[in-house]
Amino acid sequence: MDRDTAAKLEGMMLASRAQLEHVAEFVRTQVPDPQQRPIMLKVAAALTELVHISRVIHDEHAPLNPYKEEQALAAEMRKARESGRG
Repeated sequence: MDRDTAAKLEGMMLASRAQLEHVAEFVRTQVPDPQQRPIMLKVAAALTELVHISRVIHDEHAPLNPYKEEQALAAEMRKARESGRG
């Protein structure tokens, strides 16, 4: 996909993730404990899918990734943990 389309789509993914974070906070504060878990699992699944879409965008258009430094640090930490240094 072209860069402009990718940028618009990534913007929508960021906005959607922010909205789902608001949903999660609302559920945490307003929904009774026994009913929270099934809702939160669905919200988490939706967030995961949105992140996967962003990864596809970032693979093709790396400059659109707003979390480059965090992802690099996470990758370093995973490697350290896997090698027994972390």
